[in-house]
Amino acid sequence: MSFEIDTALDKIDKYGRRHIDEMHPSKIAGFFTDDGYEISPEQIKIPPLCLSCKRYYQPGPEDDILCNLCRIDQNDPDNFQCGSFEKMD
Repeated sequence: MSFEIDTALDKIDKYGRRHIDEMHPSKIAGFFTDDGYEISPEQIKIPPLCLSCKRYYQPGPEDDILCNLCRIDQNDPDNFQCGSFEKMD
């Protein structure tokens, strides 16, 4: 019975992170670090440049995903660069 409970629950490490190898395949979705740890949307920092971008407030169908990938890739908000930046009117 213990085995069934362990496989039913997603395992979380001591830092509160879930690793892709410990997740049920049907529950794998979203963003992951290169090390395989899940990135929750709340962990993605919003750089100041995004707050003045039209895509932040009026995202297209693909903008949300592309913008989050760009934010995850760049950890320094002071030197943040975005090729999709579109200044708000």
